[in-house]
Amino acid sequence: MENNNIMNDMGFDIKEESKSQEQTAQEIDNNSAENTLITIATITLVIGIIAAVVMLFTVCFVPKYGDHGRTVFNPTGFGMTCGVVISTLISWAALKVFANISITLKQIKAKLSK
Repeated sequence: MENNNIMNDMGFDIKEESKSQEQTAQEIDNNSAENTLITIATITLVIGIIAAVVMLFTVCFVPKYGDHGRTVFNPTGFGMTCGVVISTLISWAALKVFANISITLKQIKAKLSK
């Protein structure tokens, strides 16, 4: 009883009636939105890495004007490639964190509603 008062003081609304375990398990297992978010994060990472590799060979090393078959390093292209890699990693990490936060919140909600 004392725990319920503490939880109510903290702002958690704890109900005496508990859900069945099957219903709680379904809520935890129903992570379709989170799975979609993780899939989008993985696709973003793969496409970003492929784009960075393509950019590395097309934008970083450009043919030298007037000298056929010779390439020169382009620092601007390298900066753009690094920007693509960094933004890809940040997007991937943010999507994974959002999905993991959502899954964790569902698990906490299921444990509190027991």
